[in-house]
Formats: sequence, C-alpha cells, structure tokens
Amino acid sequence: TKGGRANAMLTALAWPFKESKAKKLLSELKQYKDTISLALATESIWDTKAIFATLTEMQQHEVYKWLYVTDLSPLHHKVGDCYEAGTGDLVFRSDQWKSWLEGDSRSVWIHGIPGAGKTILASHIIEALTIQFDEIDNTCVVYYYYYYGHNQDEAAPFLKWVPNQLCRRAEKVPGYLYKLYSLGSEPSFSSLLRAFEEITDTFDRVFLVVDAVDESMPRQNILRAIRDLATDERFRNVHILLISREYIDIE
Repeated sequence: TKGGRANAMLTALAWPFKESKAKKLLSELKQYKDTISLALATESIWDTKAIFATLTEMQQHEVYKWLYVTDLSPLHHKVGDCYEAGTGDLVFRSDQWKSWLEGDSRSVWIHGIPGAGKTILASHIIEALTIQFDEIDNTCVVYYYYYYGHNQDEAAPFLKWVPNQLCRRAEKVPGYLYKLYSLGSEPSFSSLLRAFEEITDTFDRVFLVVDAVDESMPRQNILRAIRDLATDERFRNVHILLISREYIDIE
C-alpha cells in the first residue's frame, strides 16, 4: 500500500541518523571501557605495590618459610670443602666466561662426564662470583643444586628456592608473591615465573648458577623454566650458568 511504502521510506531515511547516533554511543562506550580497564589495571598495580610496602617483618618470614622447600646451603658448603686450590680456574680465563660476566651473553653451559668434579666446580664458581659481586649494589649471586637422591621434578623447588634467596637479599617480598602465599595452595608454573620476574626486577643483575640439572626426574619443566629465564626479555637482567652432563635436550 501507499501508506506502507511511505512508512518504509521514512524508516530508511531515519536510519542514517539512528546509525550515526548509535555509532557515537558505541564509540563513547568503548572509551569508557578503555578507561575502566586502565583504572582496574592501575588499581591492581597499586594494590601489589601497597602490599609490597606494608608487609611486616613477620609476614615476610612467613613467605620465606613457604618458599623454603629444602636448604641447599649445607650441600654447597660441604662440596666447597672438597675444592683444591687452582682447580677449574681455566674457566675464568675463557672468552665465554668473560662474555657472560660482562653481559654480552645471558647463558653459559659447562658440561662434562660423570665424576669429573662438576659440582665442586659449581661451588667454586659460586664463591668466586660472590666474592666479586658481594659488595656491589643491586647485584645478586644465587644458586641451585640438583640432587639425584630427590628423584623428583625439580621445577617447583627451583622456582621457590631461588626467589627465596633473592627476597632475603633484597629484604623485601613482592606483592604478587605474597598474594600467591595468601592463596594457601600450590602455585602454578606460570605464577611462580611471574613472581620470579617481580623479585628479579629489584636487581640490576642476577647471576644464577645451576648445577646438575640433568638429575631432575623428569626434567622437561625445569628445562622450560631455564629456557624462559635465559631467553625471555622479562628476565634480561638474569645471567645463567648451567653445569650438567652433556645431553641433547639440555643443549
């Protein structure tokens, strides 16, 4: 009918104005959404910073205890007692060592046959690094020893022990790490890596010596963690020295 066609024409003519208004409303809504998202992100950042700033000494020690899976310092000292002066010093004269120490490379792998004294060498390297950098601000030397007797996946213990050392050295606990502790459950691999990132950010340089990674059973997760630490831009201030037997999957 004529009336129907007229209404259709009026509707068609009116739509461009409605469409324009709708687009404007959608654009405004998007701006509000972006503003809200930014506000939430900022609030989250300030939330973790607030936790970071207000933790009591007792709360910090509770986190240290939670991260304390095993104490590797007795093993480190015991192995160090077996060191004979001058042994392994050839490492310190190598180009790879100098490049790693100066930050030109982020990782070094020292490998050898069973019984070659790799763990003793690891202890000697840790002590040498500690002597060299102990008095330098915002530089930290940390380590991890794998032990075949544990017969376990070492990824989680590794991602707890090293941040524990870093937190104690920095004398602070990052807000995100405290949040993980407060959940009261075992954190995921990615969560531990994020906490690792947050604490390493408090240092200019972190030298990490990892011995006998081949002893982890299985070792896929720990190799994944080490790969991320050695290559991910988030950990650009972390320098890893890895000591193990020669295996293709580690290489």
